[in-house]
Amino acid sequence: MVCGVPNNPYPAKIINMSLGGGTDTYGVCDAPFLAAIATARANGTVVVVAAGNEDMDSNASSPANCSDAITVGATDSSGLRAYFSNYGNKVDISAPG
Repeated sequence: MVCGVPNNPYPAKIINMSLGGGTDTYGVCDAPFLAAIATARANGTVVVVAAGNEDMDSNASSPANCSDAITVGATDSSGLRAYFSNYGNKVDISAPG
């Protein structure tokens, strides 16, 4: 909600974010992402984030390490983890990347 701006009659049902980077706190969702995802979820929106493309544990990448988001890794043409895709227990699902 923005003061002076009318409410959106068509709010997003799904937000997909393909962004992120390293975090200073392994396994802890960075505060700005945590707040944004929590607000979206409280408004009934599903949040989907990329696992990342650094070939590292997704716990070290935010917002991939945010537990209230669906984290998506990448697979190659054989259905295996793509060589560049982040991985780990924070990855909920993988798809061709």
